[in-house]
Amino acid sequence: MRRRDFITAFVAGAVWSPKSDAQLPKQVSPRLAIVGGLWQGSPSSPTILAGSEAFEQGLREEDYVRGHNIVIHERYEAEPEGLQRAAAELVALTVMWK
Repeated sequence: MRRRDFITAFVAGAVWSPKSDAQLPKQVSPRLAIVGGLWQGSPSSPTILAGSEAFEQGLREEDYVRGHNIVIHERYEAEPEGLQRAAAELVALTVMWK
């Protein structure tokens, strides 16, 4: 795995914001974790698919289940220049939960 792929895969956990005081739908746990995943490449890329699945498996091992007590917002960018814009989108999403 190239260094850039490795860094991109683990940027997924950079935007982590558990919120207990937000107004949430009743079907969602009041201790909701919100994670932003930022991936460089196509969502259908084997490398991205494997990294995304490994990330979610690690979360499941810590009892975080997508749609139950964690929300994962993902953005994919093929070109490095688009990563800054995608990161800004993810950061803006978490503001809604404050």
